[in-house]
Amino acid sequence: MTVGEEREIVFTSPAPETVAALCRYADVAGSRVLEIGSGSGRLSGELHQVAERLVALEPGVADLRQALRGIPGLEGVCGSGEALPFVPETFDLAIFSLSLHHHPDCTAALTQAAEVVRPGGRILALEPRHEGELSQVCTVFHDEREALERARLALAAWPEGRCFSLPTEWSFAGPEALAQWVFEYYEQPYETALVDWMLARLGPRQTLRPLLVDDPLWCWVLQRR
Repeated sequence: MTVGEEREIVFTSPAPETVAALCRYADVAGSRVLEIGSGSGRLSGELHQVAERLVALEPGVADLRQALRGIPGLEGVCGSGEALPFVPETFDLAIFSLSLHHHPDCTAALTQAAEVVRPGGRILALEPRHEGELSQVCTVFHDEREALERARLALAAWPEGRCFSLPTEWSFAGPEALAQWVFEYYEQPYETALVDWMLARLGPRQTLRPLLVDDPLWCWVLQRR
């Protein structure tokens, strides 16, 4: 079977484990939570189960609609983290879901998040680690090193913050499923040469079934100033 012939991508994301880790770093349960850059809701579904209130902010209309369709009762707002449409101190916690580095002005986005979080609240920022296998595979279409460094500098400049390493792992049915997921995520046509390049990032493990791909993250925990 080629990637182009496969109809269903069989994979398991680390969303449950990721949210469980976030709950160790902040009081997600029973809190008013703003998720900034929620995408299609990969983490939103897990957060929605534990938060008292979850508002998902996402600039992409199609992604936001997908999240709202898949998660009953989810509150969604289409907008940017650099211009949050909320009154001050609306939330107990703001979470950047692998999204801070997508903001042109990361410092402005963090400042906006601090304004809508109550005094004593927290801001969590999940950021990919470029050396991770999934990030390396995805560089076939998008190399995020400069954006990730820009976000890191903004986070490191925060006066009250800590950073933790968070190991996560995706499980794909096999190499075909991984390749198809990457092509569909970036909305790119299938190319055999690119598949070979992607799988080469994994070395001799590339033929394993299931195929486990590590995706280590940085978890930044910032105190509201």
